[in-house]
Amino acid sequence: MTVPLTPDRAARSLLRRRAAAAGTAALLLLLPVGAARAAAPGGGRGSVPAHRAAHQPSTRPIALSTPASAAAPTTAPNPDHCVPPPGDSATGPVRVALEWPGTPVTPGARPTLGVRVTNTGATATTDPTLVVVHLPAPNSISADPGTGLTLFGTGGQYTVPAGLPAGATAATTLTLDVHPEDPPNATEHCDVSSFTGPDHATVRYDLVTGDPEVTLSILLDEPVSAAPGATVTFGVSAHNAGPSNAYSGTTAISMTAPARTHWAAPAPYGCTADAAQTVLSCTTAGSPLTWRDDYIRPSLTVDRDAVPGTLLAGGLLGVTNPWDCHGPQYTPFTVTVTPTPNPTP
Repeated sequence: MTVPLTPDRAARSLLRRRAAAAGTAALLLLLPVGAARAAAPGGGRGSVPAHRAAHQPSTRPIALSTPASAAAPTTAPNPDHCVPPPGDSATGPVRVALEWPGTPVTPGARPTLGVRVTNTGATATTDPTLVVVHLPAPNSISADPGTGLTLFGTGGQYTVPAGLPAGATAATTLTLDVHPEDPPNATEHCDVSSFTGPDHATVRYDLVTGDPEVTLSILLDEPVSAAPGATVTFGVSAHNAGPSNAYSGTTAISMTAPARTHWAAPAPYGCTADAAQTVLSCTTAGSPLTWRDDYIRPSLTVDRDAVPGTLLAGGLLGVTNPWDCHGPQYTPFTVTVTPTPNPTP
């Protein structure tokens, strides 16, 4: 009777064989450990609310230098990393081949990993084949429901039923959810292994991240209105639709006041006004994130001779970051001049 392989039993069996081949039991320390870290909180990554999509960008530039490449953060050893074997190996007729991008993937992207399990023997397999895919946490993996994929701390596993004919291949497409906070320009060595009865096959692959990519937008949180001579405070939010979170470089925000208005002092934190108080320039380091907007609350003063009932045009909000491939994004805004309130008797 064949004892079904679990991911833990299969991994331990494989590692014992690797340890015997190397002449040392120390390789047993290579057992993958660690629990997946939780995904970033907040709403759907990469989604842009309808009220944001309605804003049409302009072409006025925001001056900002662009670095040549993103710096990869230095990370300490982490149990959530892959611990692959020194090289590919196989002990039976069932072999594994991978279809994987040969170019770096963007942090936050969803590339596909093709897994091809082939029976190179002369007869059909009599045991099911357990396929174990390792990848670094907090990245995740998914597949069509019919695949039967189940997840564990550093990857996932599924089973190819027994009876795979001689010369036949069972092809499965998996989707890797590369975490938005994965370090850019980094390489993680991982592996895919199959276990068929007492035999196994292992193939290594590299998860290589490239430069980050962000998609920024900026808008008012509410319409702006004020009476002549009055000062109004309102919210401005900068949003990142992704796919990346882990990016360096300064996010620059500019706010141009509409005609017959000027920015009131003091300027919001991180912002400075020009001499005429008509342009605010703000900077934030490496944000906003896909799950958290950046908020600024400036105060705007309407000229005393502005005419009630008129619309003061010419306001413009702008945001840019070196990793926004779409360039600076702009949103125009106006101020409605309301009647001056009657004095309280």
